[in-house]
Amino acid sequence: MSLEASKRQTTKWQPGRVIHTGIRSFEYVGLPHMRGNTVPGLPSPSAGLSSRHYIYICTSSVIKIQIWQAPIHLLQSMATSTTSYNTQLLARYLNPSSRLPTTTRPFTQLLTILYDPTHSSSRFCPPSPLFPTVESHLLFYLTDLEPHLAAYHANLNGNKRHEHLLNQCAHDFWLSVDIMAAHWTVLRDRHRARLLRQSQCELVAAALQALQAEVRSIISSDRMEDVEAFVEKVKTACKRTRVLLENFLLSPKLRSERIEVLLLQYLREDGVNLDVVMGLERAGEEKDRAVREYEESVPFSLRDI
Repeated sequence: MSLEASKRQTTKWQPGRVIHTGIRSFEYVGLPHMRGNTVPGLPSPSAGLSSRHYIYICTSSVIKIQIWQAPIHLLQSMATSTTSYNTQLLARYLNPSSRLPTTTRPFTQLLTILYDPTHSSSRFCPPSPLFPTVESHLLFYLTDLEPHLAAYHANLNGNKRHEHLLNQCAHDFWLSVDIMAAHWTVLRDRHRARLLRQSQCELVAAALQALQAEVRSIISSDRMEDVEAFVEKVKTACKRTRVLLENFLLSPKLRSERIEVLLLQYLREDGVNLDVVMGLERAGEEKDRAVREYEESVPFSLRDI
C-alpha cells in the first residue's frame, strides 16, 4: 500500500468516526483509546491485541452496545463494498444467529478471503463473475442450513456422536466453497486474460443453486426426529456437488464452450420437478432400507443358499 493510500485510509477510519453501513452504525475505537478504558465495558489492552482493533456498536444515542474484536480492514471493506450481498453478510457477521464453532471460524475465514484485500489469503478471492455466487452460497448457509443445525444442537442432550455428525454436516457444506477456492487463483488469472467463459461461471452458479434447492427441500421435509438420516442426506448432496465441481465444471480439462452452452440449454428447459426427484430418492431409500432389514433378518446359515 502506498503512503498516500495509507494516509487516506487513516483519515477515513480515524478513531471516533461513525461509519454508516445501512444496517446500523459502528464506531472505530483505536487501540490508543483503550488505554484508559474510558468506555464502560471496553476491555483493557492485553498481549496479542496490538494487531487488532475494536468496533463498538452505536444505536441511536446509546453508545457501546456490544464489543467486537475484528480486523479493521475486513469490516471496512465489507461496509464499503458494492457487491450483491455484502450488507446482508455484514449484518450476519455483526449479529450472528448462533455461536456454532462450525460457523464462526470458517465464516470469518471466508469473509477475509472475499473482502479483506490486505490479508495474504485474499489471493484466493474468486474472480468477479463468480463473486455473487459465492456470496449467495454463504448467505444460504447462514439463513437456511445453520438455523436448522442450531435447532438440532439445542436438543442434543449431551449426545457427542450426534454433535460430531452435525459438525461434519456443516463441514461438508463449507467444503463446497473450499473446493472452489482451490481453483480460484487459476480462474482469476484466466479472467484477467479474458479467457474465463461466462458459460462456465453460469454452470458453477447453477450447481450451487441446485445444491441449495436440494438442501432447502431436505430441511423443509425434515421432522427433527432422526439426526443421522438428515445429516446423511445433506452430506450426500454436498458430496455430489463437490465431485461435479472438482472433476468437471472446474476441471482444467473442460475446455469446450459448446458443451457448456448445451448444458445450459438443457438446464433452462422446463419439466424438471425437484419434488418428484426427491420423492423418487426417498422411495429408493425406503427400498434399500427394506432390503437391508430383510437381509439382516435372514439367519447367516441361510444367506448363501
